[in-house]
Amino acid sequence: MKALRHSLRALAEELGVSLSSLQEARKTGRVTIPKHGPVDVEALRAEWVASSKVQGPAPMAERAAPAVEPDDAQVSLAEARRRKELASARLKELEFEITAGKYCLAEDVYRERVKDYTAIRTRLLELPTRVKQAVPHLTPKEVEVVRDLIREALTELSEDKS
Repeated sequence: MKALRHSLRALAEELGVSLSSLQEARKTGRVTIPKHGPVDVEALRAEWVASSKVQGPAPMAERAAPAVEPDDAQVSLAEARRRKELASARLKELEFEITAGKYCLAEDVYRERVKDYTAIRTRLLELPTRVKQAVPHLTPKEVEVVRDLIREALTELSEDKS
């Protein structure tokens, strides 16, 4: 085996590993690489394989490229058309479901809730007057107590954020 002088980068390429992996292995003592002088590449390869968790690294050229999701810049015209058609179909399906009553707009729900709560509030605030009509012997002070209790309850409900 021929001992040659190599840089760490050249050694990493020769072994088929990344430079950072080789530097880390040298730092942690998994492999012995002199700072200066010739390096026996075959001995280093044997040392690397013996200290590695896997049975020898594959040369970088033989490694499979990682599966990468293509970003918008790398999408083919056919793929872009397929995505557009899919989005269009989903939109039409959603519009149909909204028309069929499966979904509704949040602002419509909010508007209906405000209308319902306003009607409830109005009915509750009418209670003291209706109680006075139904129970004529109540004094104005007793009617005012009922009115204050109702207003207090409404205030508590409007402040409740849960």
